[in-house]
Amino acid sequence: MHGHSGTKRPNPQLRPSSPRSHLFVMPAARGCLLAAACALLLMPHATGAAPTVGEGASEADEFFNNDGMPLMMPVNRTTDRRRWYFEVPRDPVGILVMLHQCGRNAEDFWPPSSVCPQCIGMPEGVSISRQGLARGYALLAINSLNREIGANARCWSYGDDAEAVREIVAKFQAEQKLEDVPVFFTGCSSGGSLALRLPGTMKINGIFAVAIALDKATFPPAADRDLEFPYPPVAYIHFADDTNTNEKVGILLEFGAANNLTADEVIVGKLPIGPNYFAERDAMISTALSQSLHEELVKLDALDENYLLKDDWETDDSKKKPWEDMLRSARLQEMIDEAEAEQLALKNATSLSMAQYALQAAGEPALTIQDVSPESVAASEDAINQEDTNPNFSESDGASPAAGTDDPYLSAFLLFQHIREEVAVAWAHHINLGDYTTAALMWLERCGKADLAALANTFEVTEPAELSPVRAVPAAQVQQTWQTCQAGGVPEDALQPSIVAETQADSEDGGESTGTAAAPPASGPATAVGGRRRLAEAGAAVVAAATAAMLQ
Repeated sequence: MHGHSGTKRPNPQLRPSSPRSHLFVMPAARGCLLAAACALLLMPHATGAAPTVGEGASEADEFFNNDGMPLMMPVNRTTDRRRWYFEVPRDPVGILVMLHQCGRNAEDFWPPSSVCPQCIGMPEGVSISRQGLARGYALLAINSLNREIGANARCWSYGDDAEAVREIVAKFQAEQKLEDVPVFFTGCSSGGSLALRLPGTMKINGIFAVAIALDKATFPPAADRDLEFPYPPVAYIHFADDTNTNEKVGILLEFGAANNLTADEVIVGKLPIGPNYFAERDAMISTALSQSLHEELVKLDALDENYLLKDDWETDDSKKKPWEDMLRSARLQEMIDEAEAEQLALKNATSLSMAQYALQAAGEPALTIQDVSPESVAASEDAINQEDTNPNFSESDGASPAAGTDDPYLSAFLLFQHIREEVAVAWAHHINLGDYTTAALMWLERCGKADLAALANTFEVTEPAELSPVRAVPAAQVQQTWQTCQAGGVPEDALQPSIVAETQADSEDGGESTGTAAAPPASGPATAVGGRRRLAEAGAAVVAAATAAMLQ
């Protein structure tokens, strides 16, 4: 939907709707992280104590999560050989559980950093995380038990994974004192399949499934009429050319309409791969690298006159996708090396960089690697060591030595995976997609009583690379909407096609309707080519240096 310079796809298609202790540590106290944050990152959060902006909180607070770390820096745990990650914002309004697709990882949902050097930062996963945080959701990503490589590897299995997911969610709810907030699930393909099968055996308040639908025979309401919990509203987000999923979604929507289930869909079309396409979708790809990739695809005759990928490979499986050889060749690393300065400059636009700039603007010292919790760093180092001894991890490793580089922004090994994901998004077949996360969350917050088509059109994200995880909607607004529909009422804006109330509120607050927060208040940021924010003023040098050190 977005291609050239953020242009949108045609309106997404929809079938007719079926009836259907805040423990933030201020800089002066952050030194205690060296001695005490081992407890901070592993103890339950006193979420009720979170200060709100204007009540003794620093202007820089909005850039930090409940663990006192910059947004998009998670905590990781391992339970029975299964790793899981979480991040809790201040004053969380709900939980968003994120399940990866086959061949992928929980590490996909956060970018690499010193807090999470094994994180991979897949662009669609990061898009989902940023939008979730911007609406105030605590994020929880879990790895499937299967960690192998090959056909059907790293997929989810109901027998191997369902109970573990239920237990981890329950443990997370109890530790974070979040038992009374809504729990939403999202998952792509295999991960979405498990998410769709879990309701009935655990309480889930809503699901948005990407590129997946169940066969009717395995769909819980069809297979078992005596579910322990009511089946929640489901938003299906899938691609126009994914015929298998399209057929299954149609069958389930028809079944749901006949059985008083709430469900709807967004059908997503192709995207043109213009010169800036990759830079607009991925915060780890510069405009210079994006333009080089576009030129290579043109040379390979992979794009038509509208920059859409040609359809030859859809109808003839024997034809090799031409971009695969190019991305696996030395040419990709050459393009990255040619764009080295631009690639490294992207670190100035990370969530960490924005937090550093906000601290500087508030007259507070910038964070350094010494401010990171020793426990968190130790846990990440242990995770890397485990994975480096496991050959099965080599195809999805992030920034560990197995990736062949000390800097993920210059790693062909890592960026190959990013680029291939965004090519698949443009091809519109079967891949993860974050563009409708805000719309799906708003629809679920309204118990599926809103107009999903209007939400998708209004809140579609057209340049995911520009998304900010900073809170864009007051917690009270989300909570009131949820409480209204839970009480059996219809939120005031639910039947208004443009969701006027929230759109106007966002405009009045100076934010974007996509959930993109404004840049931190200061005189320094400048807008560079491609629309990326830069820390341009000379006084930001110390911030940039500290940021770069933490992103290595």
